[in-house]
Amino acid sequence: MRLKVKLKNPKITQSEIKEKLNLSRSKVQRTMKKLVNEGVIENIGSHRSGNWKVNKHL
Repeated sequence: MRLKVKLKNPKITQSEIKEKLNLSRSKVQRTMKKLVNEGVIENIGSHRSGNWKVNKHL
C-alpha cells in the first residue's frame, strides 16, 4: 500500500499523519522510511525540528 499525502505542512509529524489517515504509527513510519529510501521525500534539517521536502510525486 502506498500513501499519497500532499505535504501542505512541511513540518507535519508522523503522529499527525497517523491521526489524519487513521493508521498505526508503525505503518506511517514504515511507509515514510520507504519513501525516503526511494528518494521520493527527504527530511531537511534535524529529525526533531526539520521539514519534509517532496522530491518527486508518485
